[in-house]
Amino acid sequence: MSESHPFDAWSLREAAEALLLVTAALETGLLQLLERERTPEDLAAKRALDRRAVAICLGALEEVGVVERGRRGYRLTAFGLARFADPAAPAYVAADLPLWRANLRGWLFLEEVLRSGRPLAVDDPPELRGRLCRSLDAKPAARVAGLVEGLLARAPAPRPHVLDVGGGAGTYARAFLERGCRVTLLERPETIRHLAEAFGLGRLEGLSLVGGDFHEGLPAGPFGAVLLADVIHELSPAEARALLARVAEAAAPAAVVGIADLFRGRSSGAAFFAVSLLLYTKAGNTYAEGEVVEWLVGAGFADPLVEDLDAGHALVTARRRS
Repeated sequence: MSESHPFDAWSLREAAEALLLVTAALETGLLQLLERERTPEDLAAKRALDRRAVAICLGALEEVGVVERGRRGYRLTAFGLARFADPAAPAYVAADLPLWRANLRGWLFLEEVLRSGRPLAVDDPPELRGRLCRSLDAKPAARVAGLVEGLLARAPAPRPHVLDVGGGAGTYARAFLERGCRVTLLERPETIRHLAEAFGLGRLEGLSLVGGDFHEGLPAGPFGAVLLADVIHELSPAEARALLARVAEAAAPAAVVGIADLFRGRSSGAAFFAVSLLLYTKAGNTYAEGEVVEWLVGAGFADPLVEDLDAGHALVTARRRS
């Protein structure tokens, strides 16, 4: 009997194909119609799809446990509902899949990047920007709660003014607002314009939206808390140190800074995520928590604390020296 190995190429291939199948079913609207039993003919007619193609794909989705067949047609299983149809479920991952599929195309050109060392040239159309924002907004509720609680527990005041650097779709900003904090969210100008309308952030009381480049500067403080969630991995070590120096200037005395990310040696998937960063960023990488702590101390922060948020993300917090 051969020894088992975690790198089972055939199983990984099947898992990737299943995810691509689910993504196609989501993008064509098939899964969204399966809150009750439906036949392939009915589904094909409602979504203007090919009946044979729908029937074949439903059979494959049944084989992987996403749908099941009843007397009157197919419907989602409990697994399929929790993973791909119920945004409130802790296991929900559907919002991440379109962006994952878009990024997956870049892996086909990894040889090119290995030879050149340069990221792939990619377009940034509005529909991709919207998809990215939806993906960034699809964070597990437990991760969001753990991050907000961990940062506020070390803040100098119970409801500090929070600077959310590169805050994406505003998931963390909303959570801080619910805790009574004021929040300033810094993002690229084109992203801010999209978020203000499409995500309703422009109508939230207590939230200030600032369009800008954190490489060039940060909004004027002082802030009682500064959050860098999924930001450090986009930067080189030199860029990260420079950003943390700017954070220290914007932070009030005894303010807390929080860095949430995937960390080498601690977070599952950190090494593979670094390959995606190689494909799509000029200098991005994933770093060990010790490196990040060293940068924080060098920027004038003290008392670093590392806490796991889930199997992937961890939170590093530290206080600005008075």
